Amino acid sequence: MEEMFYKELIDKMAELPSGGIPLSEHDLDWFKVMTNMAERSVRANLGSVVTTFVCKWKDSYKEKIEYEANKYGLTFDEVFAIYRDSSTAKEALEKRQQLINEKEPKK
Repeated sequence: MEEMFYKELIDKMAELPSGGIPLSEHDLDWFKVMTNMAERSVRANLGSVVTTFVCKWKDSYKEKIEYEANKYGLTFDEVFAIYRDSSTAKEALEKRQQLINEKEPKK
């Protein structure tokens, strides 16, 4: 019985065109209800969710990038590119440190 529940849940998650975002059954059900009631496709609604998230948090992350750039003697564009082009936070921190080391005056 429990195995069937997990199979159904996995099948439901696979329906989302999002690379299999892991959602709880509760959130998935509500997302589908909201999507259908809004008469939108799942893909369109996912895009809307991401856009809303970016709009909400973008200014906060700009401040964090500016702070980090100023603190370590980097430009905004350099810090932005480090985080954009990294697969993990650890990789980003390693790239940042490498760039800082490259910019340090040689003794």
